[in-house]
Amino acid sequence: MDQSKEIEDLTVKALIKICTPKQQDYHANIYKLIGMIQKKKMHTIYISTTRCLSDIEKELKGSGLKGPIHFVDTLSKKLMRNVPVENCYFVDSPADLNGIVTGFTAMKKECDEKGEKSVIVFDNINNLMLDNEQPTVLRFLYNFFCRIRAMNIPALIVFLADEKESKTLDLLESIADGDLEI
Repeated sequence: MDQSKEIEDLTVKALIKICTPKQQDYHANIYKLIGMIQKKKMHTIYISTTRCLSDIEKELKGSGLKGPIHFVDTLSKKLMRNVPVENCYFVDSPADLNGIVTGFTAMKKECDEKGEKSVIVFDNINNLMLDNEQPTVLRFLYNFFCRIRAMNIPALIVFLADEKESKTLDLLESIADGDLEI
């Protein structure tokens, strides 16, 4: 299936898809998907565990993408002093799983107040295991994405597949509606 059709299905049917990109051009491919989401007139809630907001904004501009994007940034607050920014919630650290939920809830509320439909891009869940034990991350993912499904919000879960992470992949496959090839 072509990517634009998959994005159409994702947004219309409120699907949760696993995206397992190759390391080469990984972020460029994610930004391409965000561009397709924007063409559907939907806002992106971008949860980042890989890059700081300032780096992502530069890369998005370089890719020709502009809003509407709301961010949940898990790195900036830990790595540097940041000032409040519109459309961004800064989580204390990637280890703060409750902070990720709080950030998502805040950004979703902003979208809802503006009457905007949104899609979640969670980039990437592998990094959650750098600061948390795998069973804790698996519980978090299960609860978070069950909540997302109950709220009827489409989502892309970015996961860099690895044989060592088979339990994580098994869980993702059980809560997702399939894969999105990039």
